[in-house]
Amino acid sequence: MSSEAKDLIISEFHAFTGRQPEVIASTCGRLDYLNTHQDYKGLPVVGVGIKLRTYVALRSNGEDVVRVQSGNLKDEGFSYMDSFNVVSPQLVDGKWFGNYFRACTLSLRRRGFDLGGVDAWVRSYVPIAAGLGSSATLTTSFIGALNELYSLGLKEHEIAEIAYTAEKDLMRIPCGRLDQYSSVFGNVILIHTRDPVRVELLSEIPKYFLVIDSRVKHSTLEVHSIRQSELLSGIRLLSACKPSLELMKTPDDLSSVSWEVISEELIRECRRILPERLVRRLLYTVKAHKSTLMALRTIRGEDLGLDEVVEALETPLSDVERMMSSDDWRDVLLGRVMHYQHKLLSNYYEVSLPMLDELVEFLLRLGAYGAKLSGAGLGGSVMALIKDREQGSQILRETLRRWPSFRGWVVSVDKGLRVMSL
Repeated sequence: MSSEAKDLIISEFHAFTGRQPEVIASTCGRLDYLNTHQDYKGLPVVGVGIKLRTYVALRSNGEDVVRVQSGNLKDEGFSYMDSFNVVSPQLVDGKWFGNYFRACTLSLRRRGFDLGGVDAWVRSYVPIAAGLGSSATLTTSFIGALNELYSLGLKEHEIAEIAYTAEKDLMRIPCGRLDQYSSVFGNVILIHTRDPVRVELLSEIPKYFLVIDSRVKHSTLEVHSIRQSELLSGIRLLSACKPSLELMKTPDDLSSVSWEVISEELIRECRRILPERLVRRLLYTVKAHKSTLMALRTIRGEDLGLDEVVEALETPLSDVERMMSSDDWRDVLLGRVMHYQHKLLSNYYEVSLPMLDELVEFLLRLGAYGAKLSGAGLGGSVMALIKDREQGSQILRETLRRWPSFRGWVVSVDKGLRVMSL
């Protein structure tokens, strides 16, 4: 934590309570790097922790009440205070920021942890509803702070899992595990999202990314709910087409689907009973996953056959040969995977917008290795893989000149949960 951020959080907390915090915890925002919209299907995803962070300062208040204030909401003139009983927290109706803290507290209590009342101050530098995992930074930093304050003994993966269940099971947000695990672990990680969940640390792929926030707000709840419903319908129809295959082990659970036996050929073979919309959703899943597996081999430094790249990216051999002959071919190839997956998200999953598609192509023309949307889509941010900070700053200036209403950052890869006792 920088001394500037520390001093600000302590000053704001003192203005809130008249006292100094005992603990400050922070977690990082994330980029949805590879296999977007696949974590809730039980497929592996790659997340990147970035240097945009959320801070939560805590102090025990000796009562049975949790009092939370958000500096960001206060600055924007919205309701920014919440309080609830720590023994029996109840969620309230509507999209209330306090529900994240209520759900975390309830999730911890259901696991048998005895918590006391606290005063909490939140200051976030992760834009809300921008596709950068802002809500997960709230839940993970709050749980991380409680873990330190009350010596709960939770490991990183337990903090991430409790935050995930708080959002998914208690708040009924149809999310996967990408956001919570990326916020806690940071770095560049491969998350094996099926139980038992595993996290694999990957090498940093260039260290810098450009993030452009369109400021078009999106709703993860709405986007995910619709796509998940479509996929469930598609799997049921595939099962009816091929009753000999056990495609879903648990009813209505996309993470239990045997995706490894669902090929493009199978989907096309059953096309006669599948609406075209569902064909596209299923093809997105298979195609994006195939290209992710190829990209992971590249990140790990494994040798790739030209035919493998041709098949994974559906691109001509001559194009692949040009890519592989460049001095920075790994970065070029990873950028091409990003662009390919963005086109899949736009054309097959239909979660992009014409403006976001135009932005992606604009960033590529300015020299980015690759670009794609980050997060649920239908708004939010586009991320671009860049050579260095200087190039990113130049591209950012050109982008903001073209779209003055946007905002953006050149970000580097960051670590995950950090906790400081005072």
